[in-house]
Amino acid sequence: MKRMFALATLVLCAGFLRAADTAPSQVTLPLPEYETLRRSQERASVTVVDTIRLAGSFRERDVRISFTGRSSGSLPTETALSAENVVLFGCDGEAIVSRGEHGAFALTPLASRFAVNCRLASRGSDRIEMSATRAVLWIESAITDGEFVWGSEDPNGARSFSIVRRTTVSAGRIEPSATGRYLLSLRPDETRFRYALEAHNPNRSRQAFDVELGSGEHVQQVDAPVAYEVQGARYQFDLPPGDTTVVLTGSLPGKSFMPPVDASVQYCVLEAHPMLRPMLAGNPKRISAQETGITAEFRGAQAFLLTGRQRLAWTVTRLEILSTTSFALRKSWSVFFLSPDGWALGESAYEMDNQGAADVTVPIDAQMTYAGLNGEPALLTKDAQGNLWLPISQGEQKLVVQHRQPFTRWPGFAFARLVLPQMPVPSSQATIEIRYPEQWFPLYTGFLSEARYGHPGVGALIVIALLMAWSERSLAFLGMPRRTRIIVVILALLAAVSWGWAMAALVIANVAVTVLWLLVSHAPIRVGVALILAVVFGFVALLIALASVPSLMRSRVSSPLSGHDYGDKARRAARMPIETDIQQKKEPAALNYQGLPAKYEIPGGVNQASFSREMLDTQKPRFVRIWAVSHAFLGWLQMLFVLSGAIAIFRVRRGALAGWRARILDVRKRRESMEAKS
Repeated sequence: MKRMFALATLVLCAGFLRAADTAPSQVTLPLPEYETLRRSQERASVTVVDTIRLAGSFRERDVRISFTGRSSGSLPTETALSAENVVLFGCDGEAIVSRGEHGAFALTPLASRFAVNCRLASRGSDRIEMSATRAVLWIESAITDGEFVWGSEDPNGARSFSIVRRTTVSAGRIEPSATGRYLLSLRPDETRFRYALEAHNPNRSRQAFDVELGSGEHVQQVDAPVAYEVQGARYQFDLPPGDTTVVLTGSLPGKSFMPPVDASVQYCVLEAHPMLRPMLAGNPKRISAQETGITAEFRGAQAFLLTGRQRLAWTVTRLEILSTTSFALRKSWSVFFLSPDGWALGESAYEMDNQGAADVTVPIDAQMTYAGLNGEPALLTKDAQGNLWLPISQGEQKLVVQHRQPFTRWPGFAFARLVLPQMPVPSSQATIEIRYPEQWFPLYTGFLSEARYGHPGVGALIVIALLMAWSERSLAFLGMPRRTRIIVVILALLAAVSWGWAMAALVIANVAVTVLWLLVSHAPIRVGVALILAVVFGFVALLIALASVPSLMRSRVSSPLSGHDYGDKARRAARMPIETDIQQKKEPAALNYQGLPAKYEIPGGVNQASFSREMLDTQKPRFVRIWAVSHAFLGWLQMLFVLSGAIAIFRVRRGALAGWRARILDVRKRRESMEAKS
């Protein structure tokens, strides 16, 4: 039993080991890794035709074509030829030739290296025209009685070619014809030429085409699809049947030109650099430059129609270049603010159209504090003369500069002569604005021939004149002497303009005298009716006076200067471009690098004055002149006027009261006489 158990155990272990040895081994990979491993083991699938060779003879009607090439990978099918009125048949070799659409012939390789031989037949023509695709590397011909001619190549890589049958019939040889297109470009350093000769060979065989240079040209490049030989100044081209274009380029040392061939039609275009002015000798036949088919580089090109070997000569005059700038100044805005500390803060904004200037120089007799281009701050740099210098880019540019300059202060007064920044070109539209703080009241602001004055408007002056006449007549009615009443009226009117309550008192006094005059002059009017009329009239007069003649105290707070350009739409329009287009562009903190200047905001001020000019020439220094008075001085002056008016009225109080009593007695007497008569 022990032996049987050991034998069974040995057999079971041997079976288990056999099953373990025969189990298949497997490896599990992700699908992307498997695809990458599989592609690395694949070969590229491509088919290339190394050579297409044509052989045989047109006369024997035995034209053959052979294809040799290589293929790899899955041996893909490749289109090799495209031809019309051509048939391939009897093909034999390691590839299959099949016909596709639009006259295309495709090759399907049967081996990695293949060679196919086919017979070729042309449908009723002694010219074979075909086009090889980019899969074909080279084409050659061994047809004994055929002329091989290369054609043009398209952007896709396909190249056309043709084979023309040569005949042995002794027919007359026809000279090739040509059309010449000559471009002569006069430049400050040299004269360049480009000769384009469109030759046509009407023969069935190759012909020689001679180009003889007769103007001393230095040829730099020859572009020709055919072979040529050079013999001194003669270039001989081997023209195949059909059309061929030959292009010669180089430099012309002299100042005359003679066509290199005796072409049937010859066009010549003479162009010159803007610094040069050509003058022609003789009278060649002129035509339009558009009729020649030649593209000129410079404007003002002259075109001619030449016959035979006609020579064209010219002389050149070098023009003097005027001093100009490369940018235009469309708009400019300048703002000045008279700060109370004796500095005039200024900001100038310019809208430029730059067409090539590398920099801009801004001369100004002031202290520069900020400069910015297109909303970004720029470093303040100076040139050799000490003027502000900034590099600018091409296109639309917006330049902003800030500056400050001192002005003269005298007790109670300020005198300023503010200079504008200078620009090398005039500004198409220029606006200058002056802003005054609450501490200064402008008396005179002038720019060029324009001036603004700090006086009441025309309507206010008319009201003041009427009030003056009304007061004078009232005092005359009370019997006051002329000299005295004129002095009193002037002082009382100054007090009324200086203080609103004095204005109200003067109007009420005039109303009272007017009521008395009505009662004296028109006795039938009742006293109540006269009082009502006088009160209504006085109230209306007071409202008009208070609205039209603002006192100096109120103008110190918010009243703008009078004049057609103060506080109106023109001033607001002048301020709008700076506030909306320049000042609202806040530079982000990330662009404010260390060392760049800081920009301050120009205050709006209480009073403003603005000037507008078109085509303002700032190449010369332009100034804004300002006379201003301090509001503290105006306050003392107001007090002096009110006190003088009060003293004058106090001095004449007795005469005024006596006249008032006399007029009241006249009223009573007239009323008593009227009652007695009734």
